[in-house]
Order: sequence, then structure tokens, then C-alpha cells
Amino acid sequence: MSNKWLSEIHQRGLITLKKLAVLLIAVFVLILAVPASAGYNHKVDVFVNDNPVVFPDQKPFIDTKASRTYVPLRFVSEALGAVVDWDDSKQTAIVVRGGKKIEMRIGTNIVLVDGKTATIDAPAMLVNSRTVVPLRFVSEVLGAAVEWAAPVGSGNGRVLIYDGVTPKPGKPADVARLERIHGVTMTQDPVVKTWHYIPPREETFANKDRSHVTLSWTEGGSIRVSIAWARILPDIREVKVDLTPIQKTLDGFFPGHPKIPEIMAKAKEMADIRRASGGSERHESVNYHLNGQRVMLQSGGGNFVSLAIIY
Repeated sequence: MSNKWLSEIHQRGLITLKKLAVLLIAVFVLILAVPASAGYNHKVDVFVNDNPVVFPDQKPFIDTKASRTYVPLRFVSEALGAVVDWDDSKQTAIVVRGGKKIEMRIGTNIVLVDGKTATIDAPAMLVNSRTVVPLRFVSEVLGAAVEWAAPVGSGNGRVLIYDGVTPKPGKPADVARLERIHGVTMTQDPVVKTWHYIPPREETFANKDRSHVTLSWTEGGSIRVSIAWARILPDIREVKVDLTPIQKTLDGFFPGHPKIPEIMAKAKEMADIRRASGGSERHESVNYHLNGQRVMLQSGGGNFVSLAIIY
């Protein structure tokens, strides 16, 4: 064989490989360009600083299969005052906000923030030619406070985003989130790295006929929301137990998750056992996993039931 003929075969082989690579990339992008799906619940409204965000085409939605809420990146980012650009060659959305540059490529949960990598709980997707991101992106990367308000009757669920609500220096983001969810101020233990909220003793004594909530956050440990009774009570069997703080915490950290009703039913069962026995009996701990995060219900001590979100 002549060297010229071998060279021609080699070049044709390279061209074929290049065409194959281009084809594979095109198929990959088409797979990620997810069409509207029956598994998407679009009954979601988004508010930024109590103002509704208008979505002219692609709407926010809950992916019921993955139990995650997604929002269109551009419209939410622009409502927060950010500038959004799109690099088609890299399939990457670029967001600039407050001097911070955020780059997010379709199909990956790795985000570049000023050149440093960060990870979110699910990758960005293209849906109807719009980049959509998991709701947690808004809080963890854009730095806004996010809450979930459950639907009232047959209405839509609501995503509430608050800008300018940033943790004080040294205050962890999840502590600030707990404070906003429950409308309280947590204090830091001066010795160990924990934050807590315990209502004033006079308040719990004055309202001893009903339960109260205590909150705690431990670095690298857990968030704990406890439904407790006033310690001065000789008998707790007539105390009115309010599990709303647990519901609000679950809605705030895992908006729209389908396991929340199951967890709330179990929390009620555990609290009822504790109350009916006068505090002498307790249900064994129950574990769940929400979006890959361990969540646990416990009862014991001076509590009817406690919710723990384990890091």
C-alpha cells in the first residue's frame, strides 16, 4: 500500500470519529432539552419580595418524580437584580449578581461561583428552550432567602423569595432560614458552635396548657425542632399539642416533597403516645430520606416529638 493511500484512510477515519463525536453531543443536548412532561406539576407561583414574578413562556414546576421544585433561571435572577447571559457553545448560563459571577452548565449540578466549584442538589435542565434550576440554587448560590407556602384549597403552591435578607456575619444560612420560618431570633452558645431558640420561661408558664417550640442548630450536626411542654406541669395529658412548627420547617427545607404528609402523620402519632402516657412512654425513632438528606422523628425528654434534619 502506498503511504498516500494509508494517509487518506487515516484522515477519513478521523473525520468519521469527529462526526460521531458531534452526533453524540447533539443527542446528549436533545436528551437534556426536556419537553413538558406529565410528571410536572405547574401549580406553582413565585414571588420576589412579595411581588409576583411573571413567566411569559416556561413556568416553574414541581418534578413530582424527583420531588423537586424548578424555576426558570432568567426570570427569577432578573427579578433579583442579576444580569443573565447564555453561552450557546458551552451550553452554560452565566449570572452576574452583586459582583459575583455564577456559571451553570446544562446537565451538571456543579456550579462555578467566581471560578470556584459548588454543588447543588440537581442539575440544570433545558425545558422548552429555557434553563431551569432547582429551587435550592436560588438560596444556596444566589444567596436569597426562600420559603415554601403550601397551596390553600385548590390554589397554587407559592415560592416566596426574599432579597436583602442575608445572615449577619458569622450566622449560618440555615440558622437565618430557621429564624425567618419561625419568626424568632436564635442565639449562639459562646462556648460551642450551636445556635438555639428557647421561649422565655414566663411565656411557657403563662401558656402551659399548650405546647411550645424550641429550635437548635449544631455545626456539622443537625437542625432540631422540638415540640415541648412546660416543665412545671404535673400532668401533660390535657396539653394542646401544636405540630405547626414541624410542618413549617419541612415546607421550608423540602418544599413540595410528597413524604411530608406521611412524616406529619407519624409526628402526630408519636406526640399522641407521649401525651396519653403522661410522658412515660415514647415511640422509637423513625428515619426518612428527603432529597438525599436524612430526616428523623424522635420523642423523649421534655418533648412530645422532635424533628431532626441530619447533615
